[in-house]
Amino acid sequence: MNRWQLIVLVSLGLIASLVGGFFWNEARKEVKFLCQNFKPGTVLADVTRQLDTGTFLQYQWTASEAGTRTITASSATNFHRYKCVIKFDQNDRVIVASY
Repeated sequence: MNRWQLIVLVSLGLIASLVGGFFWNEARKEVKFLCQNFKPGTVLADVTRQLDTGTFLQYQWTASEAGTRTITASSATNFHRYKCVIKFDQNDRVIVASY
């Protein structure tokens, strides 16, 4: 490998790292900032409406036998490292949202 090829390879690696880091951070911020929007008493429809606006976001539902629901939102862009867990009461209102 000559010097020119090494410079190109290192440059491409650096650019890929910067672009990947940018998207990683954007996905993290999306999860964090959306999670901060959900205050106790927010209705389920408002939560799902806001979560549906996420560019990098994915979310899944879980239901308990007691009739409560939980939504876990995260992003595959950063390998689901950052999560927002939103717990609802039996009236489909937010109890707590934690990042």
